Amino acid sequence: MIQKTIVLLFILLANFSYSQETNKTPEKLAQQQLEAYNARDIEAFLIPYAEDVEAYNFPDKLLFKGKEAMRKGYAQIFNEVTNLHCEVKSRMIQGNIVIDKEYVQFG
Repeated sequence: MIQKTIVLLFILLANFSYSQETNKTPEKLAQQQLEAYNARDIEAFLIPYAEDVEAYNFPDKLLFKGKEAMRKGYAQIFNEVTNLHCEVKSRMIQGNIVIDKEYVQFG
């Protein structure tokens, strides 16, 4: 089995109004996203994100913009990568910012 360690920094513009309406903290939204990722549930994975989400590869390479572009990219990964799994090694929370250090099994 080949394992790759991928280090990416995603800057994701969260849907703050969603968290206010549902009383979900940024930490709960990050956890919801993580669990949906590991379950390969694209619709649950996308819930915490704003319609105009932007994801960047550090430091400034735009990977995609908008929830539909995110859906397309992640749906393909969820369908094609058989041993996809993400494990949080540490989590830092500062106000409405959540930073996870993750180990990702991908391929």
